[in-house]
Amino acid sequence: MIIGVSSHLDYADFAGKLAPAAAVALALTAGFILLFYREEFSTAFGLSAKEPRPRQHSRQLAMDARDLGSHRWFFCRRSNR
Repeated sequence: MIIGVSSHLDYADFAGKLAPAAAVALALTAGFILLFYREEFSTAFGLSAKEPRPRQHSRQLAMDARDLGSHRWFFCRRSNR
C-alpha cells in the first residue's frame, strides 16, 4: 500500500495490478500446505469432543474487580477536579 501511495495510484488500480501476484501466491501457499501436510488431510476428522471442564478463577476475578475499582476511582477522582 505504501508503494501504491508513493506511486500516486488509486487503490482500485493498485489492487488490480497486485491481484494476479496475490492469486499466484495464494495458490502456491495452498499447494505447499497440501503437499507438506498431506497426512493431516487424508484422515477423517474425529467428531467426538470432550465436554470442557468448567473452570473457576476466583483469585483472578478478585484481582480484576480490585483493578476495575481502582481504575474507576482514579478516573472519577480526576474528572471531578
